[in-house]
Amino acid sequence: TKLATSPEIDGLTFTGTPFAALPEFAGIAEIKDPAERAQRMFAALKGWVPPGEVDREQSTTGLRYDIGPDGVVGYARLPVPSDPTTQLRQLHDLLVEDAADLLVTLRAGSHPAFATLARKLERYALGLGSSLADLSAIPVWKAGNDIRLLLRADAELKRLMFNEPTLDPLTLAAMQGFVAAHNTFAALHPDLSALEHAQIDPAEAHKAEQDRALLQAAIDAFALQTRLIVEEVTLDLRDLHAEALGQNDAALRALRIEIDSVENLVKILLAQATLEARNDTLVSRVVGDIRSAAVGAGVGSAITGAATLGPVASASFLQMIYVLQPQLADLLITLQGQGGTLSHFIDYVVSRIRQALKK
Repeated sequence: TKLATSPEIDGLTFTGTPFAALPEFAGIAEIKDPAERAQRMFAALKGWVPPGEVDREQSTTGLRYDIGPDGVVGYARLPVPSDPTTQLRQLHDLLVEDAADLLVTLRAGSHPAFATLARKLERYALGLGSSLADLSAIPVWKAGNDIRLLLRADAELKRLMFNEPTLDPLTLAAMQGFVAAHNTFAALHPDLSALEHAQIDPAEAHKAEQDRALLQAAIDAFALQTRLIVEEVTLDLRDLHAEALGQNDAALRALRIEIDSVENLVKILLAQATLEARNDTLVSRVVGDIRSAAVGAGVGSAITGAATLGPVASASFLQMIYVLQPQLADLLITLQGQGGTLSHFIDYVVSRIRQALKK
């Protein structure tokens, strides 16, 4: 649902939204009288739940997420092939050893490039895990790709500065050897290989380019939710967004992964928020939090305006979706179309809060 913000529109309106397209609410959006329209809408909302459940199946192209035992969203650990080859196991173990050795070297260096490479290598090592069974493929692919790009940048800098590299020859050779091993590992591992060859349709790329601001707004909004989303998740999304700004094949691949990653993240957040929205006790508590933290006029009334929160960490996924609704509503239409399933669920979550605010 969307609240009217322009003076030409009187009262609460949701014409043209996925919510208005549902058969339970057919015709209500067209009622001219604002008081009757609001009254009919809230009567219809009483006890309404969206059809089915949020499908938690995430795209295999994008970064994939899970809610851990601490209640915070982080990366999902991906299953490994049921019968990994000996080569994969051996390469994994070599990469673990090489990453540890290189981190010692990079941390001891004083050049800024060393610190940047060390941060990427730390993410790579974390994704590798201690065994192949612990590997999280997408963070490994992402960090490995970043390291490749950094080494290319170093080579370009060397060319422009007349053979003055930022990395000393021994460290550079070690890093190049590490990237070569990673490239072989990525070619053999099915999940990594799929990411290496991810493609995006030209028409989809054109539409996504038109809606880059929506993706950026969503990523910025996620970054504020520091109690519910680990920082690494939004850092990687921002890296992908920056990489996707170009026009080459690598940029289009990053764009494809960024789009699917954002949709995956919205999906896991909405699934949890929907569960919470069905808990009346939690809804009441969140409404209390919103009233105490909200700023601006008309906060206490679902008819005069939605609560506007400052950059505060949300107390629950329910409150988080409510706070992020302005950034997510148009984004979901872009990703899934007017009648997208996830849009129905964000309508439900927001409506539960607004019903409680009205009491």
